[in-house]
Amino acid sequence: GNFRGWAGPLSTNWMVDQYYLGKKIFDRMRSYGMKPVLPAFAGHVPDRFEDLYPKVNRSDSPLTRRFSQQYCCVRFLEPDNPLFTTVGKRFIENQIKYLGPNDHLYLGDLYNEINPTSSDPDYLHNVAKIMVKSMTAADPDAIWVTQAWAFHHEKEVWKPPQIQSYLAGADYDRIILLDIYNDVRNQWELTNSFYGKQYIWCELLNFGGALMMYGRMKTVMYKPYEAKKSSSMTGIGVTPEGLLTNAIMFDMMLDHAWNDAPEPILDWVFEYLKSRYGARNTYTEDAYKILVRTVYDAPRMRMPKAKLVRRPTMTKWGTNYDHCEFIEAWDLFIKSADTFRDVPSYQFDLVDMTRQLLANLFEDWHANLHGAFKSSDLCTIEAYRPKMLDLLVDLDDLLSTNKFLLFGRWMADADSWAHNKEEMENYRFNAKNILTLWGPNGEIKDYGARQWAGMVKEFYLPRWEMFFEYLVRDMTEGRWFNEDKFDAACHEFEKRWQTNHEAVYLTEPRGDAIDVAKRIHAKYYQQAMDTCYSLFEEGY
Repeated sequence: GNFRGWAGPLSTNWMVDQYYLGKKIFDRMRSYGMKPVLPAFAGHVPDRFEDLYPKVNRSDSPLTRRFSQQYCCVRFLEPDNPLFTTVGKRFIENQIKYLGPNDHLYLGDLYNEINPTSSDPDYLHNVAKIMVKSMTAADPDAIWVTQAWAFHHEKEVWKPPQIQSYLAGADYDRIILLDIYNDVRNQWELTNSFYGKQYIWCELLNFGGALMMYGRMKTVMYKPYEAKKSSSMTGIGVTPEGLLTNAIMFDMMLDHAWNDAPEPILDWVFEYLKSRYGARNTYTEDAYKILVRTVYDAPRMRMPKAKLVRRPTMTKWGTNYDHCEFIEAWDLFIKSADTFRDVPSYQFDLVDMTRQLLANLFEDWHANLHGAFKSSDLCTIEAYRPKMLDLLVDLDDLLSTNKFLLFGRWMADADSWAHNKEEMENYRFNAKNILTLWGPNGEIKDYGARQWAGMVKEFYLPRWEMFFEYLVRDMTEGRWFNEDKFDAACHEFEKRWQTNHEAVYLTEPRGDAIDVAKRIHAKYYQQAMDTCYSLFEEGY
């Protein structure tokens, strides 16, 4: 509901294919005793709705994420219009007809990063009542499932009187809230347990599917049990924007479903490693002792994105843990490589940890680059240029060894839905755009960035090559680095890349993960240690 029409339209083939896929997913879920949550009508209507109902009372969502008028400002049918209940009823009736049987759960987010037309508590109370009415008109046993994200994201609008009045519009047994960001911020604590309404304690962990080692183990291990004792919590869940990252954090969260009390973190971690790799091992356990107090004891902040996947800039930012300790953990973990050489989960974790090591080292080298730039030290910049670019080549080689880290598989999945060339080009464009520019002009650029083989070498590496080219040229000619000029050139490259539909990417792993990780260890271990300690001495 935040923007509309970008990179469309979707073909009828797409809609039909997605319908049959949805049926398969629902049938499989129900065979496992799971209850699918279907969408509810949340007020969003297409432009042509006015052709049928020219006098309809509707509003437009505000400009969002810098999208232009052409793509922003989704049409919103005001809930106090009788059509809202009519459309909502038909919407659910048709879903039950085509996707049944009925499981009575419906997700509806009226104000996800969109402010309501009015913040008057009485207005919001009535909106909630109408929302429930639109669902129960089709299904008398309907339960409204909705995120509590708006209360955090638009907190200048959603103050206690607004939240309390809004939630009071739904009876206790008619609503379940998803408190989706509990691993960082507890909305239930700020709202008196959502004023008594049922909610699910959720771990979000990552935005945009970022591939970074990160987590808040103390919060995830202990806080759900504290909430269960003192609030209206009715369950647990995970709400990530991407998977295939930090499996240990998701497993820790979901393990609570089978437990009545928390465990000491290291006890749980060691048992997890035994289950994941098939045996206990001193090196892996010692490595995780370090990880538990560094990457998995993150401060109260969202997961950072790696410097190397963001559009190059001289601006500094980075991870919030001791890189020197992480290097020690990596050094210990790789010592168990021969023991677990044939264990796929260990191979993935070793590649992931080695990837993180390279990402950290790139960040540390960038800090040195920043210092050299401030002191106009062109010689140091020239020295880092080949090192940083070579690291990206090595990173791509590393990622190529694991099937889950191949950009080519993402693109092959997009291709598999196409019925003709026109659809294929549209799906390929969408698959690239959402990971890079996400919008016609980079409105949400690099939000979905991925450290995947193929993307590193064909997208991120050329950007950094351009960065150094523009930086060195300006400094050589005695000018201050013109970052705006570089940004414009980089943007043109990004647009060309996402419309190159002939590019071929690796779809099967290449190389041995253990051997490549060992080669990287031999090449970078001492460099990483030296860089880390030099930055520590300099106060970074």
